[in-house]
Amino acid sequence: MSTDCFTDISNDACVTTDMSIQDLKDSEKLGMSIAESSETCIISDISAHDINRRNSSSYNTVGAGNDTNDVINPMTEKEKDKKDIPKSAQIKRKGKVLLKKFLIFLFSHVGLTCLVIGYSIFGAIIFQSLEQGNEKQSRIITTNLRKETLNDLWNTTYLPDIFEKPNWTGRVENTLRLFEKQIYIATTQLGWDGISDEAVGELHWSFTGSLLYSVTVITTIGYGHITPKTAWGRIVTMIYAFFGIPLTLLCLANIGSLLGKGFQIFYNRIPVVRNKRDFGIGNALPLPHTTIQHKKVKGEDGTITEEKNLIVYIPSRTLPPPQHVPIIVCSLLVITYTLIGTLLFHLWETSWDILTSAYFCFITLSTIGFGDVVPGHSLDSWQSQPKQFICAMYLLFGLTLLAMCFDLLQEQVRTFARWFGECLGIVEVEDDEEDEEDTEHY
Repeated sequence: MSTDCFTDISNDACVTTDMSIQDLKDSEKLGMSIAESSETCIISDISAHDINRRNSSSYNTVGAGNDTNDVINPMTEKEKDKKDIPKSAQIKRKGKVLLKKFLIFLFSHVGLTCLVIGYSIFGAIIFQSLEQGNEKQSRIITTNLRKETLNDLWNTTYLPDIFEKPNWTGRVENTLRLFEKQIYIATTQLGWDGISDEAVGELHWSFTGSLLYSVTVITTIGYGHITPKTAWGRIVTMIYAFFGIPLTLLCLANIGSLLGKGFQIFYNRIPVVRNKRDFGIGNALPLPHTTIQHKKVKGEDGTITEEKNLIVYIPSRTLPPPQHVPIIVCSLLVITYTLIGTLLFHLWETSWDILTSAYFCFITLSTIGFGDVVPGHSLDSWQSQPKQFICAMYLLFGLTLLAMCFDLLQEQVRTFARWFGECLGIVEVEDDEEDEEDTEHY
């Protein structure tokens, strides 16, 4: 019997097995191996190949020295590259990755919407801090003017000749003319809104009022019911509009395109529209089919051979394209939204009739924005701040709805413009025959 010795480097011990080479081969075939240490015999269900692999792994584990970590936890090439790069470069690389992800999110649909909302809130805070103090000061000034005018009128009664009508009317008229001039200056230059500091009234340059103003600036509506009177307020308005208008138009275009695609999918899933699109109610499209054509051909030597040709018939009726949303549907959406706003503002503003409310909604959604009627800015108005906030939201959602309708109507407008141009001879008529030949050839 020959013995094989396996040396354990970690323990410097030699383990022998009383197995011949033939027995070892037989054990390999049976998937059994016998390992004997000292006087104990251990039988395990592993092959000799597994024993050799285990011995080699134990050798590498113990005898590798400093390379133990590389064997147990091998590092990938990326981790080695990161290990070699300095920390400052790693931080800079992470910063670039985070910046890239932030920019991708920023110019997405959700990011642009959040950016416009945040930009409007930021503008409201800025304009409130710049213009609110001036509004309070204008109310104090007009209150003092009214008190001074009352004192002048009272002092006029102590004059000796005041009881004569020409003298009394002349002095009172001069006092009232001066008061009117001062009120005009306070209204146009100081922005006085007709409410004194002693009256119970909300400031126009509150947070909600400033928010409505910032929204009307970046949407190019510009009601004009409140305007900045301070120099810094006017400078900030120009800078704010310079960056805010392109941002808002980009946001409205993207959101309108997204909503337009979603509404078109919803419109095409309506049963009536789907049946109309599918060339008949509920009919399935015909499937292609093949036939084998048998043909006898006479050769040059007089022999007759039979040829078989495979012919594929493809029906001309294919899957129709999505149905475009008609103009009448888009018009009904805008009209419905306008009617909802008309009823809402008519209930809030008791001094507005139905016509005035509809007029305000149309002027708002069309971005004309005269500013002659604005909710929450009449002298007998109550709770103006909630009205101003909802007015700003109504404005933004309305412009988004219009952007969606414009996106839905683009294809129809292009088709109509091409047809009209072909009728006038401005646009060349497309050659349908060439297109059909190309299709058949394909």
